[in-house]
Amino acid sequence: SGKKQPRPRIAVGRVVVKNGRFNFSDRSVVPVYSTSVTGISGNIAGLSSDEFKKAQVKFKARLDNQSPITLTGAVNPLKKDLFVDLVARLNNIELSPVTPYSGKYLGYALDKGKLSLGLAYKIDKKQLQAQNDVLIDQLTFGESVQSKDATRLPVKLAVALLRDSSGRIDLKLPVTGRTDDPNFHVGRV
Repeated sequence: SGKKQPRPRIAVGRVVVKNGRFNFSDRSVVPVYSTSVTGISGNIAGLSSDEFKKAQVKFKARLDNQSPITLTGAVNPLKKDLFVDLVARLNNIELSPVTPYSGKYLGYALDKGKLSLGLAYKIDKKQLQAQNDVLIDQLTFGESVQSKDATRLPVKLAVALLRDSSGRIDLKLPVTGRTDDPNFHVGRV
């Protein structure tokens, strides 16, 4: 028969995480990059497939036992059209450990620098509105790294042009579009 079955009704009162841990290793780069998110604590309250209800999200954690991470907002991943309204903040992430990536893709090791991110993403009725605030402080390149994947662009010059008189790079990157548009890709930013 051609009748559509009604969507099942789903409701979850609360999902709680206390002192969680997430370990990550990427063996596609040399040396292998590893990191961990520790002290993951928080909850998602009021998950529901009801079109008008939104679950409240509140999490905090630390990257490599140092840099604070927070995630707050509201979601409804169970309704017909995904709803997301989340803000993530990551502060003072030490950049020298990501040298395997900077060496591979930029052609330079990183001696020092800190990264802070403020990410705000809203998806409602397939319309995405996002703000990506990126602050890189005191980025300093180290030795040159031989890599076939490294860009040929003048990386050091680009960083020098983006840096203000205090040695900070402050970027505001808005992203908008429809998630159901086949030509829409956040990667284009």
